[in-house]
Amino acid sequence: MTIKDIARQAGVSTATVSRTINEPGKVAPETRQRITDIINENHFVPNSIGKTLRTARTDQILAIIPSLSNDFYPSIMKGLLDTARQASYNVLFGVTDFSEREERRFMNMLTTKQVDGVLSFYSSLPVAELNHLAAGYPYIQGCEYSEGADLTYVAIDNEQAAYDAVSYLINKGHRSIGMISSNIYTYSEKYREQGFNRAKEEHNLDTGSRYIMRANYQYDSGFDACAHLLAQPDSPTAIFAVSDTLAIGASKCCVSMGMQPGKDISIIGFDNTTFSQIYNPSISTVSQPKYEIGCVAAGALIDRISGKDTANRRILMRHDLIIRASSI
Repeated sequence: MTIKDIARQAGVSTATVSRTINEPGKVAPETRQRITDIINENHFVPNSIGKTLRTARTDQILAIIPSLSNDFYPSIMKGLLDTARQASYNVLFGVTDFSEREERRFMNMLTTKQVDGVLSFYSSLPVAELNHLAAGYPYIQGCEYSEGADLTYVAIDNEQAAYDAVSYLINKGHRSIGMISSNIYTYSEKYREQGFNRAKEEHNLDTGSRYIMRANYQYDSGFDACAHLLAQPDSPTAIFAVSDTLAIGASKCCVSMGMQPGKDISIIGFDNTTFSQIYNPSISTVSQPKYEIGCVAAGALIDRISGKDTANRRILMRHDLIIRASSI
C-alpha cells in the first residue's frame, strides 16, 4: 500500500495524507481519524520512515498499561524503569483505559519507529494483528497474555497460584468456598478460575457456577459480589478474590453483616498491593513479584531490540501465598 492508495480510500489528496503522518495537528479531526484508521488497518509504514529509520534507534521503549487506578502497576513500572535506565533506555508510558483505539494509537509509535519496542500489560487487539506486530517489531507482553499470540510474555502461573490459595483454605477445614472473579482481565481470570475449580475437584467439593460471582475491580462491586455469595443456601465460609480490591470489598461486606473476617469467614485476595497490608483486618493474598516482573520484562524487550534473543518464550515468575489476619 502507498500514500496514493490511502488517499484514494480516504477520498483526500496525497498531501493531506502526508500532513496527517507528519503534521497531524494541521488536519481536521474527522479527516485525520479516517486516514489514521486506514493506515492502522493496513499496517502501513510510510516509506520515508520505513526506509531510513527501520534500523535507527531511538533509545526509547513504550510500556502500555490499561489503567492508572490499579495499585498493581507502580511496582512493575519501577522495575521496568530501573532496568531500562541501566541499559540507557528511556521509558514512555501509555494508558489506554481499556480503549482499543488508544492502544492502536500507541502501537503506531512502534510501527513508525518513534520507539524501539513495546511492552504491553494488557491488549484488546486481535491475535492475528498482534502476531503481525510481534513478527516485525520488538513487542512482548507482561502479566496479561493474549492467548494464541506468538510472542514472548512474562507472568506468574495464575492457575497454580489460585490452586495454592484455595488448597490452603481447604486444608484449614473450609468446604464451602466462593470466588469473586471478573470479565476484564480474561487471561489471568480464566486460569485463576481453573485453579479454584481444580483445588475443589480434588477434594470432591461443589464447583457449581453459583460459587463464582463476577465484579468490576471496584470495592463496592466486591462488596455486592460477596453479598450475593453469602445469600446462597450453603453460604461460603471462605472467599477467594482475584484482586485485593475485591477482597477488601468482600471484607467490608462481611463486617457490615456482623461477621469478623479471619474468625467467622476467611478471605484471600490477589496481588499483595499496599492496601492489602494496611487494611484492617489485613488481607491474606497471593503475592506477585511485581518489581521483578518489571525488571525481567524490560530485560527481555531490550534483548529483543538488540537481537540477543529472538526466540519467543513463556517466562513464568514465582508467586507466594501471604497469610494475614483475614484468613487465620
